[in-house]
Amino acid sequence: MAHLDVTLTGKLPVLEPVHGPRPERCAPDLVRRLGRHTVADLSDLVGRLHTMTSEIRPLYEGCPRLVGTAVTVRTPRGDNRAVREAVDHIEDGDVLVVDAQGFTGWCSGGYGMLHPVTSPRTLAGLVVNGAYRDIDDFRRAALPLYGIAPSPATGPKLGPGDINVPASCGNVVVHPGDVIVADAEGAVVIPRAQAGAVARHADARGAGLTAADRLEISTLPQLTHL
Repeated sequence: MAHLDVTLTGKLPVLEPVHGPRPERCAPDLVRRLGRHTVADLSDLVGRLHTMTSEIRPLYEGCPRLVGTAVTVRTPRGDNRAVREAVDHIEDGDVLVVDAQGFTGWCSGGYGMLHPVTSPRTLAGLVVNGAYRDIDDFRRAALPLYGIAPSPATGPKLGPGDINVPASCGNVVVHPGDVIVADAEGAVVIPRAQAGAVARHADARGAGLTAADRLEISTLPQLTHL
């Protein structure tokens, strides 16, 4: 598959793409617990090394909060072949995290390629270190979409690309199976191995919230699919 890149660069890579195994996931109840807390509070607990830079933002007004388990993709700038292939790895409640190297000249895909995991809905949402398109379709579906920018221009579908490997998004290394939480203030990555400890600390801090605050967070619509 690596030879596909030769048509765009004129060079023949010797490295084959890596498609890792399906990630081990946190229990859905644990993901729900983490999703009840704001990104700001979770950022305080995980620190700056696990908080994405502010360029990762909601890509449409009214974008729902996002909570789920990471399935990762590393793709050449503007290429979406691996994004299409990663759809086959999505399970209920997963977040597709696309490392497009911060490129926004072309999009890394569109809503239509996600059809197998949006009808019926199993995908929790997308976080793209780059650009994406079909924003109105995401808005109509209330499917969370976070990234650097929208771009209507489609790029090549040549590959190669890696799936379920460590990826970079918002200057944070995301491993398959990590928990992603995003809202209007940004996005955080909670390492799977530390998710239980972070949830316990967050719950303890959240005990200081008012009853109205806890009710507002606990009834967020994007958590209902978990």
